[in-house]
Amino acid sequence: MYVLMPFIVFLYAPELSTLEKLLINFQALKKGVDYIMGGELIKTRTDIAREQGMEHGMELGLEQGKIRTLIDLVLSGDITAEKAAEKLGISKEAFEEQMLSAQSK
Repeated sequence: MYVLMPFIVFLYAPELSTLEKLLINFQALKKGVDYIMGGELIKTRTDIAREQGMEHGMELGLEQGKIRTLIDLVLSGDITAEKAAEKLGISKEAFEEQMLSAQSK
């Protein structure tokens, strides 16, 4: 079914541009090969970039969550700014700048 899809697009989608048809055909062909080969044969640069971007975004999100949690702990008086800065591996002054930045958002 996947292998036939490119031909179907060319025959029954005259409103699509040639570039759109080529993109659909490539995606259909990739899905067909992935299906036949277990999904690991074709990994395009776009796929790799997307995976790396998602990993990077998750790392940034975790780091921002850690900073936000430490700021909340300092504001509630549970820990000192010095201790929070130590946990982040930064100076107390740098942590206080992050606190001010977070509070202004």
